[in-house]
Amino acid sequence: ESNDRALQNADTIITQSLGCNYVFSKVEIKDQRFIIVNPGFIKKKAPLRIALRALAFLVFAGEVKRQAMIPFRCWFSMVKKAYPLVKIDTLRMLHKIPKENVMVICGTKDRYYCDEHEVEILKREGIPYVQIDARHLWNKNTMRAVEKILDQNNIPKFPRILE
Repeated sequence: ESNDRALQNADTIITQSLGCNYVFSKVEIKDQRFIIVNPGFIKKKAPLRIALRALAFLVFAGEVKRQAMIPFRCWFSMVKKAYPLVKIDTLRMLHKIPKENVMVICGTKDRYYCDEHEVEILKREGIPYVQIDARHLWNKNTMRAVEKILDQNNIPKFPRILE
């Protein structure tokens, strides 16, 4: 609950992937700035398609170390928690944010979530975005892109990270 309040009162919110949907489920958009990294569900998708993408990402992308994977026995619980989030209309929420207050960062090598079809939607809808040399998960290029956006907008770097 305190994290929800902190999100609501934050000046700048930096989020990635499904975290974007989580933030949109908690925040009434006012005048916050948003930096969104590789949002996974700009266009709504059927639950089965989402599940297949997630499975393909885990098996083929090679980005998630085996030790970091959620144990199979916990998947049902994880899906149960994630399902309400994937139902959020990310594109509609992005349109609620003034264009000067949002930047989407897309990894050019993200083949599973924020892929070229999602980037085409951002382009067509006029949502500000940049493409960087990255896959889906956060890396040094992602960090540099976030820092550059923060610097360009005179936003202090990482004063508080929610736990």
